[in-house]
Amino acid sequence: MMSYYFNPFAKLFLRFALFSGLVLGIAYLPQMTLAQQSQNDTTKATDILVQVNAWRIDNGLWPLATNPTLDALALAQANYVQPFVLTIDDNQEELFHLDAKQRNPRDRAAAAGWPSYNNPAQIEVGENAGVGSAKSVMNFWRGSAIHAKAALSTTYREVGVAALPMKGGGYFYIMDFGARPDVLPVVVNADGKHLWLTEEKSRYAKQVKALVKVRLLDASGNPLTDIANWSPSIAIPDGVSTDNLQVEYISGDNTITTALNRGPFTTGPAAIPTSVVAAPTATPGVAAANPTGIPSTRAPDVTATIPASTPAPTVVAAIPTVDPAKADILLTYDADELFLRNVSKKSIDLTGLSLIGSGVTVGTPLWLKLADFPVDAFPPSNCLAAQLSTADIAIPSACKWTRSIINLNAPKLFWTLGDFIVSFNGTQVAACKPSDGQCAIDLP
Repeated sequence: MMSYYFNPFAKLFLRFALFSGLVLGIAYLPQMTLAQQSQNDTTKATDILVQVNAWRIDNGLWPLATNPTLDALALAQANYVQPFVLTIDDNQEELFHLDAKQRNPRDRAAAAGWPSYNNPAQIEVGENAGVGSAKSVMNFWRGSAIHAKAALSTTYREVGVAALPMKGGGYFYIMDFGARPDVLPVVVNADGKHLWLTEEKSRYAKQVKALVKVRLLDASGNPLTDIANWSPSIAIPDGVSTDNLQVEYISGDNTITTALNRGPFTTGPAAIPTSVVAAPTATPGVAAANPTGIPSTRAPDVTATIPASTPAPTVVAAIPTVDPAKADILLTYDADELFLRNVSKKSIDLTGLSLIGSGVTVGTPLWLKLADFPVDAFPPSNCLAAQLSTADIAIPSACKWTRSIINLNAPKLFWTLGDFIVSFNGTQVAACKPSDGQCAIDLP
């Protein structure tokens, strides 16, 4: 995730520029050449696809098979949107899905040659987008009805994924879903012993809409199994290599034969051979939103230190207990992360604030090195954070904007190592215990 600070006048101008570009049909950023485009991080793309497919399997659905056309569409859109993705407001979500020519996902797919069912208007393509870590994007998609509807659609059978790194951390993800007439992919399960089958569920399909039978064939088309009832997952016969395997789908006089998709995009055991649980059909070209609302910053690993000029804290013998409901600041923490949140109803001055424990000091000077934020007028519900560098944290919903995140190695996670104090301009204002999980602070 990233931090982005707007000058309000610049933001007003930007909104006007975006609106003008849409009304006039003029792209406000040029289409990139191939040389200018960022390369897809296929490891990150695979990671989030594994999670989406596991989600589908948990809901009784087949995993999606990768498709090179959808991959190319996702990457092209990600490269176009990424330069301005952090400027897109929540009420401009369509900008995630319009390219330089103002084409939506279905129009872009049609231009790339994606086949329609009966006429050019009957095309099955949808798109989700998100900014942040794979975990935060997945959490957002799971919690958003329209994104879940696309990801769990029974219509879609194929997918393309792009993952482009953002400056400061996190990724911009685009996932394009699709289905083609008379194309029924087969995916090998992670255990290598089962196959995932698909069905034709498009509202536009005229044939093979209700598949009844299947059987396995070798590469030459010779039967390896008897004809059996369709089920979402079937076992691969012992001794049969997936390199020498096809699936024949049979519905009356109609047959479709499919070779295997061998991408490593499934997790977990194969499903019990029962009917697929139907999910709502997705609306093609669904809109996506920034999963964090206002993005936050993830910084590289750093050593948590405060400049030597910072005054040493004055240890106070007794610190009154502060009611979290009446506090200025609330610290919340667990084994991997710590969040500092302004829980007051006014902006507060955090200048000179430090957290000190187990030989480690983390304070506002360090957070300011990583991201620009109004330290002397820190807004309500805004947060600062520190985390284990290898953790993939989820931003608490109470944090309207997480301005800066410090990554620390395990020996620097002071809030897990023992009691620590909070110092404000050299005076101790709170004493905190790891076992409490939170610490309320009143500023002088």
